Amino acid sequence: DARHAAEEEIYTNLNQKIDQFVQLADYDWTAPEPGGRASDYLVDLIAFLRSTFAVFTHLPVSLHGGEH
Repeated sequence: DARHAAEEEIYTNLNQKIDQFVQLADYDWTAPEPGGRASDYLVDLIAFLRSTFAVFTHLPVSLHGGEH
């Protein structure tokens, strides 16, 4: 159905975007950050995920008027 297709598309695109973040960052995952704070890369990734999931909060629960 349309909802399943939309969910699959969102899942696929979100995973691709996260993969792009990881590949483009060239991030040394073992390097400690000074002062015990999160790296700028991880802060950017979290900001992206927050904004993406904030959009999801506005999606309807069901495409069929509340029916499942």
